Amino acid sequence: MAKRGAEASHYHTEGAGVGLYVARQLIEAHHGRVWAESEGEGKGSTFLVELAEWGE
Repeated sequence: MAKRGAEASHYHTEGAGVGLYVARQLIEAHHGRVWAESEGEGKGSTFLVELAEWGE
């Protein structure tokens, strides 16, 4: 489960919270993949996307 870190709490964003779900569906529809990496709780996350080159 994902949650916002303490450092992110000062950013005001609105939304339904479905952004990652929608992104994953779009990426997978194009035969790509998306994943997250983190050094641990409170360390933030990096989201990576891999897509095939045009014509592959």
